[in-house]
Amino acid sequence: MRALESLLPKRREAAYQAAACKAAGVPCGRKNGGFVLHDTRRSAITNLAEVGIPDTIARSISGHRTASVHARYQITQESAKRAALAKIGEAVERLARG
Repeated sequence: MRALESLLPKRREAAYQAAACKAAGVPCGRKNGGFVLHDTRRSAITNLAEVGIPDTIARSISGHRTASVHARYQITQESAKRAALAKIGEAVERLARG
């Protein structure tokens, strides 16, 4: 599956994005602190990871060909990091108790 960014020429994409933002009444573009279409790709990949979709499936959805590019788009939430560290802590405590 090809990403939306590759389907539309950049100028046309920008025009569609600007028109959609205007119709929705939201600022458009990074310079204005507004909506950026490409950011939805990062959000989608992060959301897929949060619900447990394997990276290989998420990569096929996003169109990323390599794991390294995919990893740059996946943002790990602080709560997920804390939960992982808590699990490790619990495992160490169990080992220490024997």
